[in-house]
Amino acid sequence: MVQPKAIRTTSPLDPTLGRWFFGLRRRVPELPSLTWFGGVLSVVAAGVLLLAMWAHSQDLLEQVNYAYALLAVLAALFVVSWPVAAWSLRGLEVEREMPHKVVAGESFSVTLGIRNRSLIWPAVAVELEDKLPGSLRKHARQSLVMGLRPRRSLQVRYRGTLFRRGPTLIERVEVRTRFPFGLFVVRRQVPARSQVLVYPSIGELAFEPRLELGRSLYPERTARPQRGGTDEYFGVREYRDGDEPRHIHWKVSARRGTLATREYVTSRATPLILLLDTRLYSQNRRAVADAELAISLAATLSEFCLRQGRAVGLAAFTPVPRLIPPRHGRQQMEVLLEQLALLRTTTRKPAAELLGLVPQRLRSQVHALLILLGPLATYRLGAFESSLSQLTVYSMHEPQVRKGLRIWEFADYE
Repeated sequence: MVQPKAIRTTSPLDPTLGRWFFGLRRRVPELPSLTWFGGVLSVVAAGVLLLAMWAHSQDLLEQVNYAYALLAVLAALFVVSWPVAAWSLRGLEVEREMPHKVVAGESFSVTLGIRNRSLIWPAVAVELEDKLPGSLRKHARQSLVMGLRPRRSLQVRYRGTLFRRGPTLIERVEVRTRFPFGLFVVRRQVPARSQVLVYPSIGELAFEPRLELGRSLYPERTARPQRGGTDEYFGVREYRDGDEPRHIHWKVSARRGTLATREYVTSRATPLILLLDTRLYSQNRRAVADAELAISLAATLSEFCLRQGRAVGLAAFTPVPRLIPPRHGRQQMEVLLEQLALLRTTTRKPAAELLGLVPQRLRSQVHALLILLGPLATYRLGAFESSLSQLTVYSMHEPQVRKGLRIWEFADYE
């Protein structure tokens, strides 16, 4: 059998030479930039050079010697500054420790561990700047390390903020120094990869949206009493084996001559399912902002209702069909936030198809909250109204909805 000819996919460089070359690229800093002090000293050096040339033309030998001596000193400062600064950054390594999951717009703690692997060369006056992507505002992410001796390490902590939901990759940390004379700023990009999932921002519901949602979202107003709980007093009945002894009603027991116990009920609100429209009605910036605002509204409503003791679920196209059944608890909140963080908008799936994601058996048992991106008049909601027992509709084009959600994104996108 004839073996196929191998196709060469490696670099034409010798492997050893290639590793040395690409390793050198990672270690060598970027080209330096002049500081304001270096710029002033450059002008002075140029003036000294002109003075030396003028003195030489006038045969002023003593003045020429002084001028060239001063020019040599200034040139030596420039020649020495860059190599010394580059070597001080050459052996630095940085590791980043941060949460794997954060909420957009909320600060979190970041720890940068910096180590000097050089055997003899210290790192002096080193500035660290973490390159956090997706930031809409300026935040202090710079730290100054005055000195780091060879083979030593230290940690720097700061508070960071990310503003764009979704998976985020942070790849590098910039280290720079002006050592030794402050003439140049020498920079180097140090690899420090971190993967973080940014949840959508969770805002605050103003009074108008809460009032518009009505009584159906408040469990104390739509409670269906279930016997056997411990929330509210229901009545007195005969004591049975297995009942809590601490619930025995002693006065009634003494009057009846047999043990009687207090009976309590658990209030269970109607489960809530969020039907989130992810189809962009346009490709402009306003449509994208409405989609992000709708996702934040879904996260805010989920957090609010789960805290109220209500089971919350989600149905959306991500762009694949996705249904999260209504459940209680903090774990459900993590599932909803993770799904909302990974959600992508689409241009194909209309809002009418959201109804098909809800099983028939759930349509009469849940309160559906439909969140639409476009104007309410452009949607046909007859199928929703006839199939769902309880329905509340939100459109991101309604002013009371946009103003009723207080998050940082609303102000920035406007």
